[in-house]
Amino acid sequence: MFPVIFPEECVEGSWRRVLPACRPVYINDTLAGLSPAAEPGAEAARPRSGICLQGKLDQSRRDYTGIFSQLQEQAEELAASNFTLVIQGKGADVTVPQDLIDRGIVEHYSFLPFQEYYEVMHGCVAILPAFSSDEYYTDRASSTMGAALISATPLIATPEMLRVYSFLSRESVFLVDPTLPYVETMRRVLALPPSVRQAKLQGMQLLRRQLLQKNIKMLEDLLGPRPLLKGPDGTPRSMANAATWGTAETRRWQEELETAAQLPPLQDDAES
Repeated sequence: MFPVIFPEECVEGSWRRVLPACRPVYINDTLAGLSPAAEPGAEAARPRSGICLQGKLDQSRRDYTGIFSQLQEQAEELAASNFTLVIQGKGADVTVPQDLIDRGIVEHYSFLPFQEYYEVMHGCVAILPAFSSDEYYTDRASSTMGAALISATPLIATPEMLRVYSFLSRESVFLVDPTLPYVETMRRVLALPPSVRQAKLQGMQLLRRQLLQKNIKMLEDLLGPRPLLKGPDGTPRSMANAATWGTAETRRWQEELETAAQLPPLQDDAES
């Protein structure tokens, strides 16, 4: 289930990072393909900025050492160009260099609640997986894939990543040369024309909508013809037609589904 961004939580400065859009985003919007700009009266979206790197700070998961080394080697140039790498997560194995934070090259968020965690990610241009192990291509799934879908933020991907994570589409990622250094890769993505970046964003939004619809159909097929909920008038409703519902109906759908499923508490940070 994708998080819901409520307007009262969209307060500039509440966790220091400016959000790209302060308006409710509900699942029926996702299914119907609506963006903040598409809804009548919606606040205009703020531009995305920076590259996100998310997950537990563990060198065996992501190549923090290599990234920090490259950032420090080019610190003067990066600081002058307003480059920002947003690191989200915590862990005792890795220490984020304070000099990079002081110069504004790195922003580090280590204890964000679930909602803010993905809202910050939603403000980035792209997410960098930076796998430090080939296990993520063989027998270990990365939380970065799910994070990209939840936050509707395009991935920086290699051809091998597209091959292994076959549900990804070329339209939803920034396809890069795997031999390029991390910093060069990130700078190239940030330097792309706004039209290209917007096309990738729309590609990720479309992929997310398609996967959600596919999962809903699979769930209904498994449970049989029994509807998963009723509409406001008591009429059985199919989740497959969620794109036609109103916002109030979607709120009720989320509340009822969460109650029925008795979902466990959500953790603050992704751990894999």
